[in-house]
Amino acid sequence: MTKNCVICGGGKDEEYLIFRDSKWFCSEEHYALYYTANNTKITIPPIEVSGGLTNTELRATPLPVSGSFSVTGGLTNTELRATPIPISGTLTVNTGLTDTQIRATPLPVSGTLTVNTGLTDTQLRANPINVTQSPLAVTKVMKTGSIVTTAVTADQVILTYTVTSGKTFYLQYLKIDTRLTTFATTATNFGLSSLESAAGTKLLTQMQSGAGITLHPPYIFDNIPIASGTVIRVVCTPAATTSYTWQVNFGGYEL
Repeated sequence: MTKNCVICGGGKDEEYLIFRDSKWFCSEEHYALYYTANNTKITIPPIEVSGGLTNTELRATPLPVSGSFSVTGGLTNTELRATPIPISGTLTVNTGLTDTQIRATPLPVSGTLTVNTGLTDTQLRANPINVTQSPLAVTKVMKTGSIVTTAVTADQVILTYTVTSGKTFYLQYLKIDTRLTTFATTATNFGLSSLESAAGTKLLTQMQSGAGITLHPPYIFDNIPIASGTVIRVVCTPAATTSYTWQVNFGGYEL
């Protein structure tokens, strides 16, 4: 029901007015004015407000919110990433597991796992595979030597060679020629010639003879390996004290 304040005459519903001393007032101020105007001392007792929640009580459980509401403020993802964020103090970065830690126990795998098995036999053979090889670092070895004999001493050295340390010598050819020092076409038995490796160990011996000169073809070998540090010799044992000239050539490579 609407009532009127005795001071201002304003009309309001009863629940918004103060009813004291059988009169209606729209506020405490108007109630005080009424008695001041009538020379009456007014004492308004303090109004105690009780109830409400403390901060702890307010945060103890979520507050129910109904209806629509908008939250503004803060940065969008784009704004946040637009410029570097300054960080002060010590920053600890978790770098994940080390290689040792990740290999310590099997990792569980769920779902479908596809394993790349490489090329099939058909795919592998579909096109030629390019294979390249660097050339071997070989060193050619070609030696020549000669001697004139006038005695029948055995194993006179015509040519000697020591295989380089740390290398293997592969012998590929050998040619031994003998002739009368004073040229003539007399049929002559010059004696014996030998290939030795190591010195003193004969690998090959041949008779040297001919009409004033030998005409033996060269020996061609299939890369006979001779070890590092081995002394290779070609020697002769003349059959007479006549002056003979002996000529030797051999060669191959070291690797």
